[in-house]
Amino acid sequence: MTAQQGQKPNIWDRWWMTAAIVLVIWVGMRLALRGLDAWPSAVAGGVVTCAVVTWQLIRRRRRDAAAIGTGSDTVPTLERRIMKEDLPEDPAEREAMGRLVRRRLGKIRRNQKWALPMMAVFCFLPAVLWFLSGRSAGGAVAAGFGVVFFGWLVWMNRRALSRLARMDARIGEAGRRSPAVR
Repeated sequence: MTAQQGQKPNIWDRWWMTAAIVLVIWVGMRLALRGLDAWPSAVAGGVVTCAVVTWQLIRRRRRDAAAIGTGSDTVPTLERRIMKEDLPEDPAEREAMGRLVRRRLGKIRRNQKWALPMMAVFCFLPAVLWFLSGRSAGGAVAAGFGVVFFGWLVWMNRRALSRLARMDARIGEAGRRSPAVR
């Protein structure tokens, strides 16, 4: 049963849950780094960050929903099924999932030409600046963090690409077997 058919959406798919998580993490990190005296700026920064992240999330869901022809409340359900590589039985839902998979594949392939090099700069520029300022220990820590974080980004990108490619192939096979999906 899909969200369109009356199933209640998962609580983790709600925009306010994402907003709450971002707010708690932001405020917690700021308080851990700056001390408890910095709570006003931590909360203010958390609210602004939370608003931007939530706005981006809602905007992305609406654009994806318009592009694939479903409601914006269906997009998170489809995303979760893609993550689990769970192919829907319903031909209409499978068709929508196929459109979402192809949309995401296209975006990742198109954007990885500039996104990964840009992230490499963001990961390693702090280390270079620390070394240039004469702070070798800080530079070494920043370089180590940059290597680990960038390696994780590359691994996640490859994992997402392979998962989406597998789902695209499975949806294509299921579409060829089922005459209802054309």
